[in-house]
Amino acid sequence: PPSDHCGSVEAAFEFGRRLADCVTSANPWPVKLQLEKVCMPCILVSKKRYCGWAYEHPKASPVFFAKGIETVRRDSCPFTANAVRTVLEAMFRTDPRADEALHIEAGRRAGRDVIRRVLNGEISKVDFIFQNQVRLSYRGKNLPPAAHVAGIQGLDTGYKERVAYVVARKAGDRSNAKLLDRVMPPYRVAGPRGLVLDTNYYLTKQFFPAVQRVLAPIVPNVADWLSENLQVPG
Repeated sequence: PPSDHCGSVEAAFEFGRRLADCVTSANPWPVKLQLEKVCMPCILVSKKRYCGWAYEHPKASPVFFAKGIETVRRDSCPFTANAVRTVLEAMFRTDPRADEALHIEAGRRAGRDVIRRVLNGEISKVDFIFQNQVRLSYRGKNLPPAAHVAGIQGLDTGYKERVAYVVARKAGDRSNAKLLDRVMPPYRVAGPRGLVLDTNYYLTKQFFPAVQRVLAPIVPNVADWLSENLQVPG
């Protein structure tokens, strides 16, 4: 029988092929199970949410592959997807023979660099734009951000049409305003209104939670892990 642990990509492919052949032989023709790829290393969040360094054959160069996490979902902004991927790729690029702590530290360094770039304004404002769908009608006063922005712009949106918005505040304003008071069309941040992107929101409500959802089994508190000794605005 195959071992419980595959110590190399080649061994993982061999085990996968044997497993696929076993399943194929147990089913009637024309059912055939095909081995698609091997992910090594990988992080399994849940049944349909995972990511890893994917190989399509043993000698291929690996590529980042993900299912169900923020790097591939459309309900977050490009900044969140790119930032999470940066952290994960840094971990996956680390020598697979290295200790687990080195993989984790590589991700931490990459994440802290993302924070610095955000605080220094080195990331394009376009990456902070959300593009979320709206329905034809909503009940109640607590509208989702996209519907709120569509309303203040007087947009006649169709069903599941996407509306662009950012989360911003006046420069120097650190008041605890409601989210709906801070969402607005992207052009308002580019204009002479004294408005700036709410970096605290993008870091503490988007970036940190997204990384936490993936790394929860190995990093108990991502916010502290990434922001230690960094001045993240409140």
